[in-house]
Amino acid sequence: WDFLINQDTITQFHFEISADILNDEEIKLLSKAPKGRFRFEVGVQTTNDEVLRNINRFVNFSDIKEKVLELESLKNIDQHLDLIAGLPGEDYESFKKSFNEVYEIHPEEIQLGFLKLLKGSSMREDADKYGMEYSPYPPYEILKTDKLSYEELLKLKKVEEMVDKYYNSLKFKFIIKYFENKFDKPFEFYYSLGMFFEKQGYFSK
Repeated sequence: WDFLINQDTITQFHFEISADILNDEEIKLLSKAPKGRFRFEVGVQTTNDEVLRNINRFVNFSDIKEKVLELESLKNIDQHLDLIAGLPGEDYESFKKSFNEVYEIHPEEIQLGFLKLLKGSSMREDADKYGMEYSPYPPYEILKTDKLSYEELLKLKKVEEMVDKYYNSLKFKFIIKYFENKFDKPFEFYYSLGMFFEKQGYFSK
C-alpha cells in the first residue's frame, strides 16, 4: 500500500480484504492515500454472528463494522460490501436484517450475491445437513435451504437487481434519500420497487 500510495498514477487498485484484521498502523497509512487510489471489497456475507460461525468465519459483524466505519471516515477509499443469500442457518428475516444493517453504513456499493456450492468446497459437503438444494449446472447456485425457500430467494433476486440498478449506479442519490424516508427499513423500499418492476413487466424489457 505504501508503494502504491506514492506512485504518480490515476490508476485505482481494488483489494478484497478482511476489514476486521486491519490494525491502527495500516489505517494510519491508508489515510495518506490519494482519494480514489484504493477500492476495498469487504466480504461481510451476513451480520448474523451465528451464521458466520456456520461458515467457519470466527468474527463478529460488530468488529467488521467498526473497521469499515473507520475507513469510511478517511473519505478517500471506496468500499464495496458483499452479502450472500442462502448461507446455512440464515432465514429470510435474518437476511433482511443483514441487508438493513449493511445499508446503514452507506458504502459506495452493496453487492447481494447468492451462495454457490462449488465442487470440493466444505459448504457442498454440508449441503444435506442444511437442506441445501442447488443448480446442477455451474456455478451451482443455491435454490433453497431448510431456512430459505425458493420463492424467498426469488424475492431477494428482485431486491438485488433494484439495488444494483439504483443504489450501486450512484445516479439516483437524491431520489433514493427521498424514498428511504417513506419506508420503515431500506429493504422494504427496494423490495417494493422490485415488485413494482415485476408488475410493470420491466424485468423482461
